Amino acid sequence: MKKLLYPLAFTLTTFLILYSCSAEEEDTTPPPQVQQPTPEPEPQAPTQYTLTVTAGEGGTVSTEGGTYDEGTEVTITATPAEGYEFVGWEGSDSDSNSLTLTLNSNIEIDAIFLQEKVTLKVSSLNSSYNNMSEVLKNEQYLTLGMLNFKNNGLEHLIFSSCDGRACEVKYLPTFHFYKDLNGDWQEESYYENINMTFCGKDVQKLAEGEYIWVDHGQETFMSGCPENKPYGTIYIGKNFSETGIDWVRIDEDLGFWHDIFIDDIDLDSDLDFVTTVLSAPEIDEGLHVFLNENGNFSRKERIFSYNGIFFRDDSPNSPFFDCFYDSNEYTDEFGSLYCPSYSIGGVAIADLDGDGGKEIIASSYKVNESELPEDANANRTFEIYSDKNSDGVFELLNVIPPTGVKLNPNAGIVETFPYDVDNDGDNDIIAYFENNVAEWGGIPSNERPYNLIQIFINDGYANFTYSGQEYTGTFPVWASISKFSMIDFDDDGDLDVIADSHLFAEYDITNIAEYLAGEADNLIVDFDQYIWVNDNGNFSVKDMGFEYSLDVEGDPEEFISQFRGVKPYFIDNKLKFVSLRAYEPDKLKIYEFYLNN
Repeated sequence: MKKLLYPLAFTLTTFLILYSCSAEEEDTTPPPQVQQPTPEPEPQAPTQYTLTVTAGEGGTVSTEGGTYDEGTEVTITATPAEGYEFVGWEGSDSDSNSLTLTLNSNIEIDAIFLQEKVTLKVSSLNSSYNNMSEVLKNEQYLTLGMLNFKNNGLEHLIFSSCDGRACEVKYLPTFHFYKDLNGDWQEESYYENINMTFCGKDVQKLAEGEYIWVDHGQETFMSGCPENKPYGTIYIGKNFSETGIDWVRIDEDLGFWHDIFIDDIDLDSDLDFVTTVLSAPEIDEGLHVFLNENGNFSRKERIFSYNGIFFRDDSPNSPFFDCFYDSNEYTDEFGSLYCPSYSIGGVAIADLDGDGGKEIIASSYKVNESELPEDANANRTFEIYSDKNSDGVFELLNVIPPTGVKLNPNAGIVETFPYDVDNDGDNDIIAYFENNVAEWGGIPSNERPYNLIQIFINDGYANFTYSGQEYTGTFPVWASISKFSMIDFDDDGDLDVIADSHLFAEYDITNIAEYLAGEADNLIVDFDQYIWVNDNGNFSVKDMGFEYSLDVEGDPEEFISQFRGVKPYFIDNKLKFVSLRAYEPDKLKIYEFYLNN
């Protein structure tokens, strides 16, 4: 029995031990964990980009930029300063001055401005003269003798009126305006006793603040009314100020003065001048020299040998006499008078033969050659006069026969300028031909060589040959340019030709037909036609981009027709073109186009 209990006890003990170990293992099992929610991630900062906006010289921008969130839209506006234009953006292909950008990267952008090639200032000229409607009756002539210059820091404007070709004698005043400190034109006075009957068209600078007017006189009144025609006069204006002008009358009513050239003819260190008279039966045609003696000018009578250009038969019943006193027979298709005579159109003074003395160049204007006798000696382009004996008598030195455009006898040289074109040390001649509205030997008006310059080369001894260089402008048919200046316009050391205005000279408005047809918003004015650029002796009218979009006031056709007469001036080293036009029956406006070259 006892032996049976031992195995039972062992079995029970083993069971109890195994049970105990199993219970311990269950007790070490970790209790179930409580599930916690996953926390939200921290929000990330937005991506940002930098916009940098700058403005070049001549304008401003509406914002300088900054830092913006990705996708932000920013609008930038570029505004040009006065005299400048917006041309685009560096950093964008847009050519609009208002630009909207979406920021998806860093952006740098620069507004680009350029100085306008032409800027316009329009001002009113208010005069106290009580009969301005009479002055403005033929406003297309007003600009002819206008003078714009600066003296002692003050800008001046002088102009006279004229009444066209008519028999009624009208003596209209000469007006003087100046610019005040605000840049506005103010009238100093009008001078009723300073009467330039053809607007004082030929005017040259004598000295700083002194100018000489050579008035055409009877050209205005020569058609069929000799009893009333006033002759031209010569005035010097000096001491210009906001309080007045000193006027000096040099000569009495002698004739139809034409062109003037100033130089020291007698080599006494005083500036003298030479001018010419056309078509005046009461006095000698031809060259007239005025010598300066301590500021006083005196005209020297008959000091030339009249054996060349100057021909006129003014005996009763001669062709010239009939023409002058009865113009009906000698009026061309355009209503302009032409007389059977041959006369001087332009004059100049220079040392042409290298001897240190001064010669006088007389250029021929035009001739109705069929009416001249065979011995008139009218067949020539220039005559050169020289005082070789130093006795005050200028004798004929040389003759340049007709060549180039002067092969047509009716071609008129209106101005000559001595200039060393070929850079060989002597003075050559630049001749300027104007559009003659008289018959050109049967050449139709639309085929005539309007407004051109020709070059004549000097061999150093006053012998001239035509160089073959002939330059014409792109003028409209009715433009007639009769004067020019020589200025180094493009700063290359060569003098360039700047054309001046005469009758019928209009701005070259390039889109009149399109504008009147409603196909253009503005009139486009092109100034290229007035500038012949000199490239080492070769002249050409170059496309220099001088255009202006002109707003129209009032009736378009009337507005266009009033833009006649434009004159170039250099003021403060800037070239500008000036025109005068009426905008009411008795009021006047001045248009100042500044070319920013």
